[in-house]
Amino acid sequence: MTNSPASKKQGPDLINKHGHFAGKSTGLEVSVKDTQHFPESWAYFLFSTAGPRKPARALPQSLCYDCHAEHGEVDNVFTQFYSVLGDARAKASASPKP
Repeated sequence: MTNSPASKKQGPDLINKHGHFAGKSTGLEVSVKDTQHFPESWAYFLFSTAGPRKPARALPQSLCYDCHAEHGEVDNVFTQFYSVLGDARAKASASPKP
């Protein structure tokens, strides 16, 4: 998670002349699927790097769950935006089960 947008960095000393790089990390967003602890099966957390550490508390359902449930491609997960997740799912589906 970053609050700063990707920044374009160019210069004669850079290998990639037209690259975009993520800004400084400001925290971590976490999705947890746990049917025993969360009524909707999923809970969403935000851990900030600023300020003192706080105990983990799930964000209110209206902040994350509703959008994930409506738009998540697979089981509330936005796999459509992360090629690595789509690739992993395709490989897992194609692999024979032991």
